[in-house]
Amino acid sequence: MSNPNARKGAGFEWAIVDYLREHGKAAEKLEPRGVNDEGDGYEVMENRFYTMWEAKNEKTITLSGYIKEMESERLQFMANRGLAAWQVAGIVIVKRRMHGIGKAYVVQTVDSYFGI
Repeated sequence: MSNPNARKGAGFEWAIVDYLREHGKAAEKLEPRGVNDEGDGYEVMENRFYTMWEAKNEKTITLSGYIKEMESERLQFMANRGLAAWQVAGIVIVKRRMHGIGKAYVVQTVDSYFGI
C-alpha cells in the first residue's frame, strides 16, 4: 500500500479487530470493495445479530459524512448477507488522538441507537 493515509487507516482497522478479539469479541475485518464497500469490520453476536463498523483515523473529524458513509455501507452489508435491518447495527469508530483503541469514539444516530 503506497498511500500513507491508506496505510494509517488500515492499521487502525486492524488495531480495532485485534483489540476486540483480545477482549473476547468475534470481530472480523472486511476487505475494501470500492463502490460496493460493506464497512471496515464487524462483530458477530448472538442470534445472527451483527455490529458493522466504519473506522476513521483522520485529523479533522466530520461526523455527518462518516454517518452517511456508514449507513450506505450498512445497507450493502445487509444486502450481501440477506439480513434484515434489525439484525445489523452500524457504528463509526473514530480514532481519538493520543489514546488507544479503548478510548476511541463510537458514533451513531439516535434513531439507530434506539432502533427507531
